[in-house]
Amino acid sequence: MVMVVPTVPMMLAFNSGDMIRSFAIMAVCLIMLGVILAVLRVYVARRGRRGGSRLPSGGFTLRELRLMHERGELTDEEYEAMRGRIMGAAADGGVEGSGKADSGRGAER
Repeated sequence: MVMVVPTVPMMLAFNSGDMIRSFAIMAVCLIMLGVILAVLRVYVARRGRRGGSRLPSGGFTLRELRLMHERGELTDEEYEAMRGRIMGAAADGGVEGSGKADSGRGAER
């Protein structure tokens, strides 16, 4: 096995200009990464304040929920609990257009 020991001429192959340029490029890349992470953090924080997911019920509409209950996929307790969450979110303004498909028929079930 041959072991290569760096010598002074090999170390001088990278002059100080190349090292400075390499460090400058790395510094610029780190700054750009920091800016990207800061922008992403602000985006996530603002999205969280607006409520993030607009459908906290798992994405079901009242009509879909009622149909699942009628098919026996949900128990009475599960149906009432999920319906209450959807209705509560609608009362708080958290679900866009909630209840429009069911208005007047079967929503009071």
